Amino acid sequence: MNLRVLVTILFLGIASGLVLSCASADAQTPAPVEETAIVVTGAWLRPGIDPTAAYMTITNTGDSPVTLTGASASWADSVGIHETVDRDGFLVMQHAESIIVPARSAVILRPGGYHLMAQGIHRAIKVDDSVEIQLITDDDRQVSFVAVARAGG
Repeated sequence: MNLRVLVTILFLGIASGLVLSCASADAQTPAPVEETAIVVTGAWLRPGIDPTAAYMTITNTGDSPVTLTGASASWADSVGIHETVDRDGFLVMQHAESIIVPARSAVILRPGGYHLMAQGIHRAIKVDDSVEIQLITDDDRQVSFVAVARAGG
């Protein structure tokens, strides 16, 4: 076998190995996940109590409804969606399975209505402290936002 044929075979072997490694690297790289159309504004929570409630405006800028199924925070054991309802003339809080945010619309979480309930607080939260919370959608996407602790309602 002459040297030119040997070099050509060697070159083709290396080149095909590079192509295969690039193809397998592309196959292992996940496709970018489309960001959710949810925007959270005006988020606040009550300081100094456990459990505590968080309130905010949740806006869906997209063309399809988004279903929120839960929330989480590193500073609490659990964060869930709750709502205040009238039961036989008494206002009571209860767990809500989800909140649907219609397309091109907003849902306001406020005292006396829907809110996020954080339980098992790991640290003292004082007025003006900021904490991060993640909303969870029905397709397991997370929307992170910051809520500021403030007194009153």
